[in-house]
Amino acid sequence: MSETEAYDRVLSCVMNHPLNREALIEILRYCEQERDQADVEAHMQAPSAAYSALLSPYRLICQLVDAGGIVCTEVDADGEPVTDDRKAGLSEDELDDLVQGWRYETTDAGNEVAGYFDPARRVERLAAAHPEAVAAFRTVLLFCDRPRKRAELAAFIEKEKLLSTLRVVLPAGSTLRPSVFMDKLESAGMLAWNDGWSITEAGRRYLQQE
Repeated sequence: MSETEAYDRVLSCVMNHPLNREALIEILRYCEQERDQADVEAHMQAPSAAYSALLSPYRLICQLVDAGGIVCTEVDADGEPVTDDRKAGLSEDELDDLVQGWRYETTDAGNEVAGYFDPARRVERLAAAHPEAVAAFRTVLLFCDRPRKRAELAAFIEKEKLLSTLRVVLPAGSTLRPSVFMDKLESAGMLAWNDGWSITEAGRRYLQQE
């Protein structure tokens, strides 16, 4: 598999699961240094984590391993890698006794994808794509300094007439909805859903730039 194919495979894994996307990206970042499975799961389940996902950390890890975003290494009770040579000739029960844990490390392709989703780069792409709506984006972020329900945020966007600032091409007969603002800011990593739409640390850094 070429480097481009490896990158595309990991990118597809992340892009095709929007409700799990931020959690998948965080796992890629966290595993830039090799981590025990328990460490990864604890990191993703910490009270401070803002990575809402439909799947458990273990299932997210499995998706990234299958896509080639992270590599799994089996280890024994002493933390030493369990190589194919060490497995040779062992029964299933003996293998179960030998393998006592798993470690994960982000691959080159996974690191490239994590870099693509770097908060600063995501913000730059959004601002470049919609320079006419930068002030409106900032208004929405400021409003979301505390969790806002979908209906509450939608009403605010309509009240402030922010939709008129966003120039997007819609299919015939379609109407621009407030959810477009939410989707674009979430995709840029500046807004996240956690019992309501809330500004992220990346969003706060963006507000401080000007």
